[in-house]
Amino acid sequence: MTTFDELFRGGIKLPAVPAVAMRILEAIRKDDLSFTEMGRIIQSDPALAAKILGVANSSFYASQSRVETIERALSVLGLATLKSISLSFAISSEMMRSTCESFDQNLFWRRSVTSAVAANMLAPLFSRQREDLFVTSLLQDIGVVVLAGAFPERYKEVLSEKRRTRRPIHEIERQVLATDHCEVGAEILRRWNIPEPIRIPIRHHHDLESAPPEWRVVSEILSLSNRIASLYHGDFGSKRVTEVHEALGSRCGLQGQAITELIDGVADRTLEILQLFGVTKGDMVPLSRVLQEANEELSKINFSHEMLVVEYRRAKQKAERLSLELAEAGERLRELSVRDALTGLLNHRRFQETLGEHFENARRSGKGFSMILLDLDQFKRINDQHGHLEGDRVLAGVAETIRKVLREGDVASRFGGEEFAILLPGKGLAEAVDVAERIREAVAALKPRAGDAVLQVTVSAGVAVCDPAQLPVGKSAVIEEADHGLYRSKLHGRNQVTALRAASKGPA
Repeated sequence: MTTFDELFRGGIKLPAVPAVAMRILEAIRKDDLSFTEMGRIIQSDPALAAKILGVANSSFYASQSRVETIERALSVLGLATLKSISLSFAISSEMMRSTCESFDQNLFWRRSVTSAVAANMLAPLFSRQREDLFVTSLLQDIGVVVLAGAFPERYKEVLSEKRRTRRPIHEIERQVLATDHCEVGAEILRRWNIPEPIRIPIRHHHDLESAPPEWRVVSEILSLSNRIASLYHGDFGSKRVTEVHEALGSRCGLQGQAITELIDGVADRTLEILQLFGVTKGDMVPLSRVLQEANEELSKINFSHEMLVVEYRRAKQKAERLSLELAEAGERLRELSVRDALTGLLNHRRFQETLGEHFENARRSGKGFSMILLDLDQFKRINDQHGHLEGDRVLAGVAETIRKVLREGDVASRFGGEEFAILLPGKGLAEAVDVAERIREAVAALKPRAGDAVLQVTVSAGVAVCDPAQLPVGKSAVIEEADHGLYRSKLHGRNQVTALRAASKGPA
C-alpha cells in the first residue's frame, strides 16, 4: 500500500472541514446567494466576524470611513471576495489546532499568509480576478500539514533531508513518501468539496507543465507567490532573490524599483494581516531593509557586499540550527542507551550505576535508602498461553503502573526479564513496604485482556534497606537482601511483600 493509499484508504484519521467552512461552501454553491445570508453565516462565528472586519479595514480594502459592521464589510469587499476571505479564516483556524512535532506550525502559517498576500498582489499583473486567489494560495501547501500529522516520523526525514540538501520539498516527499503535498492537498480539498478553481491549481503549482490550460495561469501565480514567500521564510540566498527578480521581470514586465516595491509591499501587508490569523510575525521585515543598497547590484546579477553579509548571516544561522539538532540527537541517543526499549524504565546496566551512586551518597551523608525487587508471578504461563506479544504488553502495563505509584526522585528499572528494581532515596523500611504494597495492589487491579481472556497479573516483592550504620559496605548486599525477601514472598504463596532486616535475614 502506497503512502497515498495509507492516508486516504488505510483508516488514518484525516482533518475534517470546519463547520463554519462547510456552511460557507454550501452557500458558495448557491447561484442566488445573498448578502444577507452570507452575513448571517459570518455573524454566527464572532471570531470570524471580527477577522472579516479587520480585513475590511486593512490596507487591502481600506475605505474612506471605518468599517464597523458586517453589512458594511460586504459592500466594501464584495460578495466573491468575502467568500474567499471567510473560507481562508475558517480552514486555517481549524488546521492551526493540529499539533505536529515534525515542523513549526507558526512558521508554516506565516509563510502561507505571505504567499496568499503575494498572490493577491500579483493577480492584476496577470490580468486575473483576485476572488479566489487569496484562499487558493493560502492553502497551496495544506498537504504538508496533513502529511506531517499523519506520518510524523517519516516527515521528520523529509524535513531533515530538506535542511541538508535544500532541494525542493515536493521532490523529497516523492522520494521518501512516494507522494507529495500537492497531490495530498488537492485530494483532502476534494473530500472537503472545495471548488475546482481552488484545488486544481494547488495540485499543479509545483508542476506547471501538467496543469490544465484553463488553470495554468493561476498555478503560475501560486508558484511565484510561493517563491516570494520563501524570500522571507525559506532558504534565502542571492540565487533565490535573482530568480524572483527575473520571474517578475520576464512574466510581469516589472523592473528595478517596481520589483522592490512589490516585494516590500508583500511584507508590509503580510505584517498587517498576520495578526488577524493569530500568527506571530517573527523577524519578518521588508526585503529592502535586509538587502539595503544591494538591489541595484542584483539587477546586474552581481554579488554586492550587502548580499554577502546576508549570505553569511543565513549560513551562520543554519550552522547554529544544525549544531542544536546534533546536540538534541546526541541527548536522544544517550537516553536510548540507558532505557529499556519495551518499558521505558532504566535498563539493568544504568540501574547498577545508579545503585552505586546512591550507595556512595549514603556512605558520605549517612542517609540511607530502600530497594524493592519485584517479580511477576507465573509470567511464563502468560507467554506460553497467550504469546510473547501479550506478555510484552503486560510488562509494559506493569512498568506504567510502577511509574504512576512512584514519586519524583524514586528510580525504577527493568532488572531483567519480568523483574523490576526500585530505589527509594531517603525512605525507611515502613515507607518502602507501603510503596511496594501500593504497587502490588495496583498491579493486581490491572486485569489486562488477551483476546477474550482476562489475565490475572500479580507481583511478589522483596524490600531491603540500605542503612550505612548496619549494612555491609557494598551494593551487592542490598540486592541480596531484596532478592532474599522476594524469594520468601514466592515461597509463601506469591502476591505479597516481604521485608528483611540485614543482620538476621529474618522477616521484619
